[in-house]
Amino acid sequence: MLLPSLAGLGHYLKDTSFIDIVSDALLQMAAESRSCHLLLLPVGSSFYKLSPAGSSTRSVIAHLSAWYSSFDDINNMKARFDKSEGAEHPDFIMDLLHAMAAKFLGPRAGHSPLEGWGTSCKYHSHGDKKPCYREKVKGYVYHLI
Repeated sequence: MLLPSLAGLGHYLKDTSFIDIVSDALLQMAAESRSCHLLLLPVGSSFYKLSPAGSSTRSVIAHLSAWYSSFDDINNMKARFDKSEGAEHPDFIMDLLHAMAAKFLGPRAGHSPLEGWGTSCKYHSHGDKKPCYREKVKGYVYHLI
């Protein structure tokens, strides 16, 4: 999967539009494939190694992984960690556990991270001062959203 490298490139270049497009690609993949956890859990640590702490990329990976993962998926991560087959990034494990707790216990418990993603900038990093890439390309590019 090239998405971790693309996310890392966007963060390296500090290109918020590019980072936001990668986040939207992850959300689109999750919306179209209910088995996205099979893709995200094994590469979650790769995203974390290439993305700064507190980034929107880390948030979307943790939230999607938590939402679509089962106990068995998490247990398999533990087995990989125990066998030292490439230890998981500690921040990924912590964020995943926080996201799973929010999934079941938080004020928005039971709400998918995909809810309203097509019209929201929840997982975007552009902030309030920069326009969203969706506004910049409106009229030029056909949107799947």
